[in-house]
Amino acid sequence: MAKYLIKSSLLLIPVLTIAETLTAISNSLKMGADLKLYIGHNLTHSEIISFPEFIDNCQELKDVYISEIQSKLEYRITRENAIKRLTKKSTWGKTTISELLDSWKNNRNSKLVEENGYIYHDIDCYFGSISINEKTLEIDFSPEHKYANLYHPANRRFIILFSRAFAKVMNKKHIVYCNDMGQTSFIEDDATEGKSINEIIEHAIQKLGTPSKSLKVALEKGFIIDNRNSAVIDFDN
Repeated sequence: MAKYLIKSSLLLIPVLTIAETLTAISNSLKMGADLKLYIGHNLTHSEIISFPEFIDNCQELKDVYISEIQSKLEYRITRENAIKRLTKKSTWGKTTISELLDSWKNNRNSKLVEENGYIYHDIDCYFGSISINEKTLEIDFSPEHKYANLYHPANRRFIILFSRAFAKVMNKKHIVYCNDMGQTSFIEDDATEGKSINEIIEHAIQKLGTPSKSLKVALEKGFIIDNRNSAVIDFDN
């Protein structure tokens, strides 16, 4: 609990303990951190190239997008404009499969990363973008791209339900959520460097411990392992 130092009859200034100060800093970082979300994949080269078409033709994902449209409305996006996004054609842009494979080679080689940094190639699509790492998909929602969105009910419902639907159509069980700052930032590196979702989970548990089954507690830790069949969406009472 914060202690207070009286500076005047009208003002109380909190004097925080070291632990409280560190917690406050950690919470502040989480609020500004980006949300990172990973699902495993075993796509072939041809499936990767045609993945934009798969996204555009996947009605299961569009159904969740529509049913959870309130998430967009809370950003003052009109319902008409939110629905109109569904007509956006997904695209790799000018990325070729050769360039994508070269980026994977770069990202798993520490010397090349030191020289070039990590190299990413994204699919631009109606719900945001997707980076296809060697063994995982990284989904970046728009406008719900901040970790703090998981604290807002409508945003959280969309993010969780859409991600579970995505895992289902990919025939994958787990989804990993984390923020990109502080003690969980290594998870993004693991995914970018080509580790599988199981390797990412194993490494994260080794470093951070097994995430709480309480969504609220897991969110505070900045690391969540979700199951596509889970029914948990809201915080515990």
